[in-house]
Amino acid sequence: CGARGPVGRRCAVCAAPQAGYYCGHCRHFDDSGAHTFHCPFCDVCRRGHGLGVDFHHCMRCNMCVDITQLATHVCTGAAGRACGACGGDLAATPD
Repeated sequence: CGARGPVGRRCAVCAAPQAGYYCGHCRHFDDSGAHTFHCPFCDVCRRGHGLGVDFHHCMRCNMCVDITQLATHVCTGAAGRACGACGGDLAATPD
């Protein structure tokens, strides 16, 4: 409808949905059709079905790990400083 209003799942004027997925915590809109969920531990929205479905949140590393990689996940305990793929220190990368 083009009306301006507060950020939310639906338009305050015509009640039309603003996007297929809306996270009120992040104020994240996604209309891609991909499954998206909010991880309360990482405090971000991620692509996937959710924790316990296709992701697991490692409390020691403080990051989400794909369930398919959980058996080979090397827990670094680096609180998100280590790369989930190679284990390298993310703070030491040149880029």
